[in-house]
Amino acid sequence: MSPVLEQIRSTVGLGYVGVSLLTVIPTLSMGVFAFLTPMLTNRLGSERVTTISLGVIAVATFARAWSAHVIVLFATTIGVSVGIAVAQAVLPRLVGMYFPENAGVVTGLYMATLVGGAGLASALTAPLAEAFGTWTTALATWGGLAVLGGGVWLAIRRRGITERDQHPGAAAGMEISALPWRRPWAWLLAGLLVGVVAIYFVELTWLAPLYVHLGWSASAAGYLLTVSVAGQVVGALVVSGVSLRTADRRPALAFALATSAVGLVGVTLRPLLAPWVWAILMGVGIGGAAALAFTLPVDYAASPAAASRLSAFVIGVGYLAGGITPLLAGWFRTLTGSYDLALLVLVGINLVLLALAMAFRPARTVEMSVVDDACNSD
Repeated sequence: MSPVLEQIRSTVGLGYVGVSLLTVIPTLSMGVFAFLTPMLTNRLGSERVTTISLGVIAVATFARAWSAHVIVLFATTIGVSVGIAVAQAVLPRLVGMYFPENAGVVTGLYMATLVGGAGLASALTAPLAEAFGTWTTALATWGGLAVLGGGVWLAIRRRGITERDQHPGAAAGMEISALPWRRPWAWLLAGLLVGVVAIYFVELTWLAPLYVHLGWSASAAGYLLTVSVAGQVVGALVVSGVSLRTADRRPALAFALATSAVGLVGVTLRPLLAPWVWAILMGVGIGGAAALAFTLPVDYAASPAAASRLSAFVIGVGYLAGGITPLLAGWFRTLTGSYDLALLVLVGINLVLLALAMAFRPARTVEMSVVDDACNSD
């Protein structure tokens, strides 16, 4: 939505806080359903849950053709958000089950395709809106991508074996009470993702409107965001790949966060000096940091079932807390009339994450109890 947020705002009659809410709903949904998805997969299986999620995404996205009405706009946003939230929460479980020896590479790959999809939409939504003459049709066309993905997924399911056949009992005990609510180490992992989510979604939501505010066209601002997202793809693949060469993820994480910080400082202090450079640095840094933030729970879990619960906790807390930041950025924009305060807060968050990165020493194992919410780390 980011490249056409101004069009949405003027058509529907929303303020900056209102359009921020449109971008907060998906992240909050990801947080809530990260907690609930383990129960769904326990009852239905990860593959079936993924299939249903893709169907929900497709239907809700096509329904955006009527989203010029504010009720439809928010209803379809909720539908798309729930589908994406459940599908994304299932992914760490599938990675831990089917790729236990290559979790870092596979996580980097799916993070790269995730942000790559966002980049594709950022690049083409504004031109599609110009071609169709309306942003509603442009948003609805992305339902075709969900149908394509669903077809590929169904073909894979027919050729594969079910998770319960391959890992009997792996889905047992996946209740909210089994999550590590009382363990500081789990909260530390979640804190890393909170910051990464905050930077990622504020950038995704407000980078294009920032440059529209600075005098750029919607299409040019959308291309700038696309370049940043392309940097995220590169960062996710490169940083996750390089980190496999050592058991210590800290150097790669520190590099990614330092790169992101340079880009953020540039956008904050001199946005028009080298905007393409700042966008690339922000993208490479936050893409690499996101891949590692999603990989660490898999690294520190002793089994696929434990990885699923630890990931559910980290993703749930990360998206619920980090997901409100685009709304806060919109509120800061309304309050001050500029984006400076929001950008300064992001720089501060980035620097805190850089210091926090040193805590993630290697050779740490998190044991998850299936029966209670204990999480013991050695």
